[in-house]
Amino acid sequence: YSSKNNIEKLKELYSDDYINNDGFNKETIFKMMEMASGAYKDVSYTTEIESIKVEGNYAVVKAHELATGETIKEIEKLKDTGTITSEIYYTDYLKKEGNKWKILASDIESEKVELKYGEAKNMVVDICAPQKVPQDSEYEVSITAKIPDGVFAVGSIVNEPIVYPQVQAKDVFRSIKSENLSRILRSNKNQNNEYATVSIAITRAQVQPPSLVLNMTGMAFVMKRVNVLSINKNVNLDKEKNDVK
Repeated sequence: YSSKNNIEKLKELYSDDYINNDGFNKETIFKMMEMASGAYKDVSYTTEIESIKVEGNYAVVKAHELATGETIKEIEKLKDTGTITSEIYYTDYLKKEGNKWKILASDIESEKVELKYGEAKNMVVDICAPQKVPQDSEYEVSITAKIPDGVFAVGSIVNEPIVYPQVQAKDVFRSIKSENLSRILRSNKNQNNEYATVSIAITRAQVQPPSLVLNMTGMAFVMKRVNVLSINKNVNLDKEKNDVK
């Protein structure tokens, strides 16, 4: 159904009580799917089921999914559409409702998304970020990018909470003088999971006498999921013992 972009049939596989680890319910998830279906085309999915565990009317399915596609709109400066690749490791929790299995909840454990345009389509970008961090804590995100010869590259690293509607962080671009770029980020205080997002723009110089003009030739956006954990307050065991007494 996903490959055929059949949203209505896909909805039938989800329980009305559905929730995922980003706090999104069924209504929100399908609003996001519908937005994505209008932004991308020729999306193909490859899913590998890693394990299935059934206990009565409940089941747990662990899966690994790869998806590839193209953007419908092009970036005006590049006059080019983009390619998107996505890799997700997740767990679906199912419940039998009547004689049908419905997805009751999802836990997305790992996720990486790449969106590339122009000359950046062939550029290899590796991003390193922790899979889980406590709320309101510092963590490092670093990238290694194979910058093409003869180009000038700038990049930024930001973190964006996974919320709907989306909140976009302000990019601060820095020159990538080597193949590495890193930044210390602080996770949000609201216990929202977030994306560590890398943006890279590459330009080539062109002589237009009497000036030297830089023309953008490619852009790459790479996002990696960082799940944010709540911090429980320390429990005063002595106080609890006295309360019990």
